[in-house]
Amino acid sequence: MRFLDLAAGLMLPRQCEICGRDLLQGEETLCMHCVAALPVCHESEADLRASRITRHAPVVRVATWLSYTHDSDVARLIRRGKYNGRPDIFVALGRLLAGRLAADGVLDGIDALIPVPMHWFRRMRRGYNQAELLALAISRASGIPLLRGAVRASRSRRHQAGSNRDARAENARGRFRATRDLRGMHVAVVDDILTTGATVSGVIEALAPQSPRAISVITLAATRYA
Repeated sequence: MRFLDLAAGLMLPRQCEICGRDLLQGEETLCMHCVAALPVCHESEADLRASRITRHAPVVRVATWLSYTHDSDVARLIRRGKYNGRPDIFVALGRLLAGRLAADGVLDGIDALIPVPMHWFRRMRRGYNQAELLALAISRASGIPLLRGAVRASRSRRHQAGSNRDARAENARGRFRATRDLRGMHVAVVDDILTTGATVSGVIEALAPQSPRAISVITLAATRYA
């Protein structure tokens, strides 16, 4: 059934996922008008790093593209991609994200991309890891290697929607383990949404003992968070 759901998602008519217009040649998933209207995250990189990312590792850069609010086109797109068997949405958004990262120089000096991992059982149920799809799209656009399996989720997380920062941090603590030496490398951790930063921080804390030279964080979207 999962295979059929994914196949159906990949074969949907070529219409914009937001406004429903027929897509023109060169457009993918979203028409150019809806891409231009997507809300950009205006929180500064420094504020994102200071308020949400662990200080126990050499984090040098935090980059995101879109602003995420629960009742928004961005949220509906991401939920559709996650829960409706639509990996193509993340592939398309990943390509758009890659273009913006390259234009802003965010990818300069990065040696490898590491997607936030998903527990094997959760991945089996969904059929894909959206963070890995985003990282793969960035890798293909930039030529930066994707390190699959560099970090593994050692246990499945509880559903985090609606959880506060402390609950999310407790859920992420000790959930990840690094599997390879990253000595001297500048790696970028890739995820779909940056909320409190608990999940990304859990991955970073797992990576730090592997001696990376630097760590960056790249996400598709970020919520407003105080």
